Amino acid sequence: KTTVIIPPVINGMYILIHPIIFFMRIISGKHKGRNLLAPKTEDVRPTLDIVKQAFFTKMQFEIESARFLDLFGGSGAIGIEALSRGAEVTICDNNPTSINLIRSNLKLIGETCDVELIDYKKFLKTNKKQFDIIYVDPPYEHTKAYASALKLIKENTQLSNDGTVVCESYFENRIDFSGYNVVCQKKYGTVVLTYLKPSQQN
Repeated sequence: KTTVIIPPVINGMYILIHPIIFFMRIISGKHKGRNLLAPKTEDVRPTLDIVKQAFFTKMQFEIESARFLDLFGGSGAIGIEALSRGAEVTICDNNPTSINLIRSNLKLIGETCDVELIDYKKFLKTNKKQFDIIYVDPPYEHTKAYASALKLIKENTQLSNDGTVVCESYFENRIDFSGYNVVCQKKYGTVVLTYLKPSQQN
């Protein structure tokens, strides 16, 4: 479910940094065009380039210097893209393999950020700082994780004043956005991006 970048070819042979792993790519910011290692398992679904491009184009004036949370890090593609555009980034995931991949990619481009091996519920219940942008992108089949994360974000005041939550989901999924106003919703093939602001009602 991802666009992969064909790695360099030398003497007619593909050069792989890791068996099976090809590349993802940074599409914008100071690391634009840099290749990243992609997950070698289908359990992790990197965000498609067309979706990343749409998100970062829409949020281009809010990203720089924003406190950005990639709540379901997976491949780290979204968080690293935000980092490339100048955001202060935190990436969470409960999978050690994903965390190792994210840290490897950060090392590959010479960057650092806050990377947390933690379940999203525990993070949202214990985190003490607020974020300007929170990207919510659990595995598409885990539809209840969206409502759970949104509820915890609001209950624990994880979003700054005028902050935005963005949910990436499969177009056929029915997501419960209770407690939020849908500011914008766009479909890209089978993927939907929904931009949310907390409603004033509890």
